[in-house]
Amino acid sequence: MVHLALVNTNPTVGCKRGRGRGGGLTRLAPSFIPWLSHFVGLNQHSCCMVFYIQVVPAPTKKGPWGGNGGSLWEMEGKSQRLENVTIYHIGAVEGIQFSYVDEDGQIRTTGTWGRVHPSPLYKTEIKFGPSEFVKQITGAARHGGWLSQFKIVTSHKTYGPFGVDAGAPSFSYTVREDELVVGFFANADTFVQSIGVCTI
Repeated sequence: MVHLALVNTNPTVGCKRGRGRGGGLTRLAPSFIPWLSHFVGLNQHSCCMVFYIQVVPAPTKKGPWGGNGGSLWEMEGKSQRLENVTIYHIGAVEGIQFSYVDEDGQIRTTGTWGRVHPSPLYKTEIKFGPSEFVKQITGAARHGGWLSQFKIVTSHKTYGPFGVDAGAPSFSYTVREDELVVGFFANADTFVQSIGVCTI
């Protein structure tokens, strides 16, 4: 969200509260001026200045879906964009890892949640395009214990399914139009038991 802030650096002169695009309009006290002047060069002769403050949203969890048990694994920081996902799978989803852009514009990569087997485990790397976003995830949980199948549907294509359904109870989550998937969280130990999405 963007907030529009109106700064009056000269208390002897009034500033009109104008209208502009953004999430809100705020009049800042003169005590903020020494701090602001370090960045924007304000001084005691200035009257008014309008600037924008970008408020970074914290992701919201949706889910998880799948089986029961496992330890909770979460990403760090405030993800703003999902970059790629790596899935380790064969008869089930045994491990998952992903990279994302945090609130400072830095790319972070999680550890592998679950486990990474030697061959014949399959490793699938998904690199999302600059205009590609997740629209839906689906999957299944075998015997209520682990994620036996997982699929990601984006605005460009469908990835998966990874693993085997084998008649296990299934789940599906469709992302709302006003949501953007920026990461995942999971419950995992030996396998990935369940998975959820993080949205902004």
